[in-house]
Amino acid sequence: EESGKIAYTMPSTVKIGDLVDCYHRNGRSQPRWHRGRIAKVECLGNGKVCHVAYEHGKYECKVPIQQGNFRLVSSGSDSPNWLLGLRVHDVSRTRKGKILRIESKEGSKGATFLICYDDGSREIRGYNEVVEMAFVPVHTKAVDAGNVKLWPSKKAAIKKEKVTTVIQTCSLDEGGINPKPVK
Repeated sequence: EESGKIAYTMPSTVKIGDLVDCYHRNGRSQPRWHRGRIAKVECLGNGKVCHVAYEHGKYECKVPIQQGNFRLVSSGSDSPNWLLGLRVHDVSRTRKGKILRIESKEGSKGATFLICYDDGSREIRGYNEVVEMAFVPVHTKAVDAGNVKLWPSKKAAIKKEKVTTVIQTCSLDEGGINPKPVK
């Protein structure tokens, strides 16, 4: 990694909690990368799709997991500290709480976290469960604000201007991260 430059990978798969750059709505409205986290991964038809919670407050569903749709910034499970202090919603027991600390960074299911619920109870949960619980309030807030979008269909995506996706090195500037192809 050179000074002032970040090397991205263009993964063909992503995991829940990964920090990624993605074209919001397949670049239909703004053909540039937007930063967000993978909130959910699911199988749909003949492939996998995911939900992306963007830093700008939008939430996008059914983004196809395939190379070129994402730039991986960092793996969420490799650095789970991003979860500390977040609010969670345990839908199965209709209770809310806060992630207090990492109990363990190792184990067959990855990191485990101590959650303190609003009713005073405490519980230790695994990484994937905690990430899913952390995105429930994010999704709810996006729904309430009308900021949930579906990834455009292939037919709609064909109508948009084609954007060539290449592995890029991006330079940092005052306005954020702007892609500049490696020469």
